[in-house]
Amino acid sequence: MKIAVFSDSHAYGGHSSWNAFFDKRAIGLLNYLYVRKHRHKQELLGKMVSKIIETKPDVVICTGDVSTSGELSEFDIACKYLKPLVENENFDMFYVPGNHDCYVEDEKCLKALKETFSYLNRGKLKLEDMPKSLIIKGISFCFVNVCKPSNLFLSTAVMSKQNSDYILRWAETETKMPKILVDHYPLIEKHTFIRCRHRLYGEKEVLSALKNKKIDLSVCGHVHHPTAKIDDRGRGEIVAGSITANRSFALIEYSEKDDKFEYSKISVN
Repeated sequence: MKIAVFSDSHAYGGHSSWNAFFDKRAIGLLNYLYVRKHRHKQELLGKMVSKIIETKPDVVICTGDVSTSGELSEFDIACKYLKPLVENENFDMFYVPGNHDCYVEDEKCLKALKETFSYLNRGKLKLEDMPKSLIIKGISFCFVNVCKPSNLFLSTAVMSKQNSDYILRWAETETKMPKILVDHYPLIEKHTFIRCRHRLYGEKEVLSALKNKKIDLSVCGHVHHPTAKIDDRGRGEIVAGSITANRSFALIEYSEKDDKFEYSKISVN
């Protein structure tokens, strides 16, 4: 089984209303002008789509942050680029939101997020139904959304008790199938002082389940540099990294015969 995972494309499309300059979207604009504009190349998203289709995956997963500040125009740009993946019937496709997709409480932005969520999940999942577990081609997946609008200067999230309890029940289910947790935030991360503004809180019980092999693999984004913290059987955590900043996505291959995951970083030129 092949699983292609990409993340953090961060489309930018401008503000849709005047009140955007008086909420967190103003921070998103500054971030774009001084940082993301120079690091994230949207044309790489189109090239990635072709490359993913070329690898002939069974499942394609986007782990969030398709937008910069949750604006309608940004979701439209992302959906336009990702349309060939959504409409390709040769594989399943799933998406979980990132913190930039859940940037503000604005009603139009939240509506756009829900519509994008439904579109990228091909109508199989609804945002309000999260978390959700599904069995796909002999692997048990658990899709989780921990992202909510946060403080003006924070990029943090909290693993709610509802999410944590659901994940732990799923993790404790007796099955011979491998279990893959899909979320935007990494569980395995060094919590240095500089990361206190960007980390996931309340994750300890779920992290323990991952370390104790109750969960075989965590796949995520958020951190823009791709990393794989896995053992010799491919168990652990894979961070896809930013496709538009790092020119790469993750390809995970599972061998049922060997009960082993293999990770590759696929470059996009």
